[in-house]
Amino acid sequence: MIADITNGIFYSNEDEFRKANKLDEQATLPRTAIFIEQNDYNELLALQSQGAVLKFDDEGVHAVMPKRDAAAEREYAINAIDAAADAARTRDNSIGQLLDVEYQQVIEAHSRWYAEGYDEAKCPEEITAWANAEGISALQAASDIAEAAAHREEVIRQIRTIRLEGKAAIRSAGDDADFAAIAQRFIKPLGGIGNQ
Repeated sequence: MIADITNGIFYSNEDEFRKANKLDEQATLPRTAIFIEQNDYNELLALQSQGAVLKFDDEGVHAVMPKRDAAAEREYAINAIDAAADAARTRDNSIGQLLDVEYQQVIEAHSRWYAEGYDEAKCPEEITAWANAEGISALQAASDIAEAAAHREEVIRQIRTIRLEGKAAIRSAGDDADFAAIAQRFIKPLGGIGNQ
């Protein structure tokens, strides 16, 4: 504990300071109290405000910064990038997971029909359903589905690239790096995906 007692600035591990409240009253100091110069006092307070812990030994008072848990900070930053990628995928596919499965089935049906040369007699039900729902031809429905699939694949490719580059940047950074700042360089572009 640091205290500014009327006759100086003192530090002690003990909490037994009693500050003088009258000019004629003596301040009470624990026997472990040591005097601290004003400049040292200001420096200790500044370091304490940055998270330092004050340690007391035979040589005086020292500010000791707690050890960083670089591994935990690194893992947290990697998880933040993964979460941002998940959010981007969700925004781009705002319909929901079950519809995503249905959508994948439609894309596969389109691929099979394309491989068969778009034979109208063999048009899959998934394509016909879309054509009927929209009042368009089966070929126009197939074109719409192919365009949507290409967009989806490109978005997934972008998300994956940004996510993997971000995780690699964090893993390759030194233990003294600002992992949160590195993660933000990748989280920001992920945040823009699906918001167009």
